[in-house]
Amino acid sequence: MATFMKKSWREIIAAVATLAALIIVIVSGTTGFLAGNAINYPAIGLSILAVVALTADVALMIRGNKIAVEGMPSLRSIISDGLLIVSIASICAALAFLLVRRMPLVADIYFIPVNHPAAEDVAMNMTIAALVGYVIAVLLLIVESFMSRTSMSVKHDEAVQDSPAKK
Repeated sequence: MATFMKKSWREIIAAVATLAALIIVIVSGTTGFLAGNAINYPAIGLSILAVVALTADVALMIRGNKIAVEGMPSLRSIISDGLLIVSIASICAALAFLLVRRMPLVADIYFIPVNHPAAEDVAMNMTIAALVGYVIAVLLLIVESFMSRTSMSVKHDEAVQDSPAKK
């Protein structure tokens, strides 16, 4: 368990940060100052996709030795790298959709700072919190993408060492 946590803590924290940002986007987009505006479906859908991809990647680290194919030990790494790319791309796209959709809010607060309601400040603060969650997730996943991902599970490494092809 310690080896698993040592190898996947960045992805777990990124998934939690993305999930927190997703919840903030949903809550801030449906209540308060932005209650009458359209819901940001692309950001919500891409955030869900990122969380699912990260969860699948962590599950692959836990149970990855089940898909090891004789003569093709890198199949797990290819799938894991693909899931990592999908999660980074979807979080970046969700961040872009959130920024585009909330740009009028930012412009109203920072460029027309006269008599805006307090609910607008709350919506802006929640938007900043969601942006921080997405940025933390992206930074952690970028760091994860540069880490060695060749030996993701101890059980798989032991299975490869004990395989008949190695003897």
